[in-house]
Amino acid sequence: MTEVAVPLLVEVGRMWAEGRLEVRYEHFTSMRLADFLREARRPFEERARGPHVATTTLPGDLHELGLIMASAVFSLRGWRVIRLGVQTPPGQLASLVRDASLAGAALSISPVVKRRDALEAVTELRRGMPAGTRLWVGGAGAPDGVKGVEVCRGLDELYHSLDHYD
Repeated sequence: MTEVAVPLLVEVGRMWAEGRLEVRYEHFTSMRLADFLREARRPFEERARGPHVATTTLPGDLHELGLIMASAVFSLRGWRVIRLGVQTPPGQLASLVRDASLAGAALSISPVVKRRDALEAVTELRRGMPAGTRLWVGGAGAPDGVKGVEVCRGLDELYHSLDHYD
């Protein structure tokens, strides 16, 4: 993922932003990559026996590829992933973590989410989650500085943050 998928997405995004790639090609590439990653994750997901983690994006954020890749990392490390798809309100995610006694939650935050909105949502989520549960945030829109939140600036960082939970 870090050697092929991420560089591919960066390049496709750059070409789209420069007007050198039409949105239909960007969407096609994203969908094919998402399909591939879902299939590649499946065997790890089926063998996972570790703690449960819920994964999602914030309201207004439809970008799911970072979420799919993060979910794959959790599955690869043996975590059982509850994939909520995109656009889950922070209060609903916090309720799920509490009600289901999950070990944690992870948010993929793209730059389409305004920095202030991301900071407010992550702060609300952290406050609503029980002490002792972990909260990871990643992606280009992930805010820094919220106490009790693990900011992962890449998939490798997320992978290594799970070392002591295998």
